[in-house]
Amino acid sequence: AALGLMTPSPELAERIRWFIRLRWLAAGGIVVAGAAVRGLDLPVRAAPLLGAAALLAAAGAVFALLARRPRAVLPFVWAQVVTDLVVLTFALHVSGGIENPFAFFYVFHVILASILLPVRLAYLTAGIAAGFFAALALLEHTGLLPHHPLGFGRWDDPRYLAGAVAVMTSTLLLATYLASTIMESMRRKDEQMRRVQEGLLQTEKLAAIGRLAAGIAHELNTPLASIGGYAEELAEIAKDGGPQLQKYTAVIRAQTERCKAITQSLLNFARSGEIQV
Repeated sequence: AALGLMTPSPELAERIRWFIRLRWLAAGGIVVAGAAVRGLDLPVRAAPLLGAAALLAAAGAVFALLARRPRAVLPFVWAQVVTDLVVLTFALHVSGGIENPFAFFYVFHVILASILLPVRLAYLTAGIAAGFFAALALLEHTGLLPHHPLGFGRWDDPRYLAGAVAVMTSTLLLATYLASTIMESMRRKDEQMRRVQEGLLQTEKLAAIGRLAAGIAHELNTPLASIGGYAEELAEIAKDGGPQLQKYTAVIRAQTERCKAITQSLLNFARSGEIQV
């Protein structure tokens, strides 16, 4: 639910910033891979890989700028996940397709989705990643997309392709299940901890109010005792002073007793945590 808010919680905002920084690291890794391709003389063109790195870096810059503005969090994070899946699929296509062992980076994406997104969207991410992988295998196998072989797998064997797609799909779903289960457990514990902290804060507030009430009651008791004593004496004097004066002294005595009852209630609150009237 927090992901739908315009302003994310501090913890979620830090996770989003971490996600954006991780994208820069991935772009640097692709650049290193492009340099390794040239150094190892692999049958892969370095230029498309560098293009994928540039695309990922540009996406990171855009998302970093957008992160500074208030916006709905869920679409923002979801857009980043899908963008990264697209870039990863392109990078795999130009560097061996499903032969490329880095195809299992799809697993990292679904784990990140499980950390940042609700469970249903984490599973949707796994489904999209599996679909991208299967589409890449099928399109390159049928020749609709050119294949850049690395010699690591039998990409032209339908049985190999079916097995690779099945393994990738099951791995993505399993990773999503494990990561989502762990994250849900952590979120429940965080919620429990938050409630405990709120309870402790409320208890501290009640204790502070109790101390304040006790102080007020003690401060008021002294003048009230003086007023009550003088009211008693005034009542004795007013016996021969007429009904009007007797009425006023009775009011003073009654209101003094009322104030004493209030201060006693404050003291009871300070001692037991509830007001007794």
